[in-house]
Amino acid sequence: MGHDALQVLPKDVKIGDPAIKSNPDWTAALQRAGGLYEQASDALRSHIAPGTTPVLLEAANTAVKGLHTLGDSIANASPANGNAFGIANAAAKEVGALCNRLAP
Repeated sequence: MGHDALQVLPKDVKIGDPAIKSNPDWTAALQRAGGLYEQASDALRSHIAPGTTPVLLEAANTAVKGLHTLGDSIANASPANGNAFGIANAAAKEVGALCNRLAP
């Protein structure tokens, strides 16, 4: 969903490109995408079950923080968004793997 909001950007324009701030449509797209990643962070946080195993809890908290950081870096057109994406993606994969491994 957040990725879909970025489709308005031309392929040669990266999220940290200073030209984004001079185009209201591009700026709005980044704000929307960033907001969607932050909503995903909030949704994941609200679905962490009480009594979750410590390792899964830590992985889920890392994913929550990673998604929030990604949303913030996109919304603010930060050139560091690539690192934020890598962290959020790795944490989400870890949560999925742990859920599969720890499921009864």
